[in-house]
Amino acid sequence: MKNVFYLMFRNYLKTIHNVIYYRHVYILNNHNVPKAGVPTLVAANHQNALNDPLALQFSFGNKRVSIFARADVFKKKFLAKFLYSLDILPAYRMRVDGEASLVHNKVVFDEAGKRLLSGGIVAIFPEATNQDKHWLGEFSQGYLRMAFEAAEQDNFSKQIFVLPTAIHYSNYFSMQSDVLVKFGEPIDLGEYYELYKIKPRTVWREVNAKVKESINDMMLNITDLDNYEAIDYIRNSYGVHFAKVRGVDPDNLPNKLITDKELCDKLNTLKEKHPVELVEIYSRFLKLKDFTYQEKLRDWVFDTNYRIMQLIKYALILLLLLPLYILALWPHIIIFYAPKKLTNKFEKMGGPFKMFVGGVRFVISALISIPIMYVLVFIIDLMFFDIGLALIHFLLLSILGRFAWYYRKSFIKFIGLCKFTHKIKYSMQYKYWMNERKSLFEKLNKLIFE
Repeated sequence: MKNVFYLMFRNYLKTIHNVIYYRHVYILNNHNVPKAGVPTLVAANHQNALNDPLALQFSFGNKRVSIFARADVFKKKFLAKFLYSLDILPAYRMRVDGEASLVHNKVVFDEAGKRLLSGGIVAIFPEATNQDKHWLGEFSQGYLRMAFEAAEQDNFSKQIFVLPTAIHYSNYFSMQSDVLVKFGEPIDLGEYYELYKIKPRTVWREVNAKVKESINDMMLNITDLDNYEAIDYIRNSYGVHFAKVRGVDPDNLPNKLITDKELCDKLNTLKEKHPVELVEIYSRFLKLKDFTYQEKLRDWVFDTNYRIMQLIKYALILLLLLPLYILALWPHIIIFYAPKKLTNKFEKMGGPFKMFVGGVRFVISALISIPIMYVLVFIIDLMFFDIGLALIHFLLLSILGRFAWYYRKSFIKFIGLCKFTHKIKYSMQYKYWMNERKSLFEKLNKLIFE
């Protein structure tokens, strides 16, 4: 019975995760995942705090995955219970939790080793902390020590595989964005058992380097951190054009990841060949970014060519759908704003703490606001309508929630289009930045495709 409740709870969370929270969830290279019952240690990059463990948890079908996450997120009892319920375990770090806390790792790692040897899946983030950008940090070797010590306790009788895994997001913070989980070639630790008996540290270093190289090859790793802001803006602006030139749909996250990696590689090459020109380009792109943020514009608006009649049609569609939007706001406006107070705190803290925003929003929505508000709507409907209509409304709530989200986005887009269409005709400043963007794209085209 306990297992049945777990599966129901897990499938509920998976539905919220894959349908309501994200627009698309891409799971790539499933064929690389070892068969059920084979001890598998998943090693993944870590860029989005609580969202990363959730993405891994729901990427292995109905298999249970024990995942290590930073121990400080377990300080809140409510959050700790939620994490434990999904087999997410605390990993203590000396620079964050203090040297005295490391003693707790032995107990947790021993438990993880037992789960591995019993044919389970254990996942860990070797960077030990989440990054706040598309970048791969240094790897700790503790995960390999745990795996080899587990093998040793079992007299090296079982194969243990390390599965390098890359996680990538179209947007770290926005709901209805896309997430990608990509599995690399599994590494058989059995091939290293004999050498490990003689030189364990040598084996740790060798396997660790192999795992890191595999993850690096699959993910977007912007190594030029001094120019990270400019490069990230370029891949989200010029990068859309670059993808289309390559015959790739920029809205398809797996394909966009490939062209983003290619673009970043070319920018690294340009840094060696044309360092002075590239510094100037980066500076100009950052000024363009400042202008768009100041005017609350999105880069895509520069590529639009809406005429008055098109904007009128757009407005009429929004007007026709307005009653449905008003209906859909109940109760989703409450669900949307429920986590705001807490997420705003993490946003103000900035840096790596900002990366908790998405996970906190998911936890509060999935465990509190969505179930409470959906049940409340059903109860209120029963007071005024028959059970049939109440049930239909209840079943349609998630669809109405997505509709409300996209209607709001479309309305904001419409306002932006109206503003841009007006300004581009009468504002010299807008015309200047329109031409500046065109000039920058042409400049990059010349340097990249020369």
